[in-house]
Amino acid sequence: MGISRILLAAVAVVLLSPAMAAAPVEGKDYVRLAAPQPTTDSHKVVITEFFSYQCPHCYAFSKPFANWTRNLPADVLVERVPVVFGRPTWEPVARAYLVLNSMKALDKVDDALFEAIHRKGLHLDTEQALFSWIATTGIDARTFAAQYHSFGIDTLFKGSEMRTRAHQIPGVPTLVIDGRYLKTIEENGDYQGQLAVVNELIARARKEKPRKP
Repeated sequence: MGISRILLAAVAVVLLSPAMAAAPVEGKDYVRLAAPQPTTDSHKVVITEFFSYQCPHCYAFSKPFANWTRNLPADVLVERVPVVFGRPTWEPVARAYLVLNSMKALDKVDDALFEAIHRKGLHLDTEQALFSWIATTGIDARTFAAQYHSFGIDTLFKGSEMRTRAHQIPGVPTLVIDGRYLKTIEENGDYQGQLAVVNELIARARKEKPRKP
């Protein structure tokens, strides 16, 4: 290979290097929250996904997001907040998420709940329909029903609504990075590119955290 070709190849490698990728642009790739919000763990970089099982875009993003979370470093914590946006038909599955998470049964039916709505076409937008579906999953339906309107779940549900408003969530799915940066996931098919932006924001948030004494 001639020297010119070697130089061209070296330039191509440099240009394609992730380290040389364009930095995310505020206002275009993400939004900085005017008022940073407290997180659930001050010692970690907290990634909060605001989502709904009723949202088809959240369904499309669910597997890429889950795969991405498996490779995160130990100082990053991922949590999810179900949203309703004032839609009564979204409340049953929002409460379902909170109940299943409380029961430590979420992993058993998380994907199945998305699939039931968006592949099987089930209308799980009422309590009756949701309870009937839960009874088919192997989850303890009596415990689920008992917790659904419990004080604890009511408190968590109201807290989710308050967090949605406090973070000024414009739509779902949206990721909030450490209570500072907001990244609304666009329905453009390029989830890896958008999650690369989140990776950069994680690095920024990590640098901005107060140093441990």
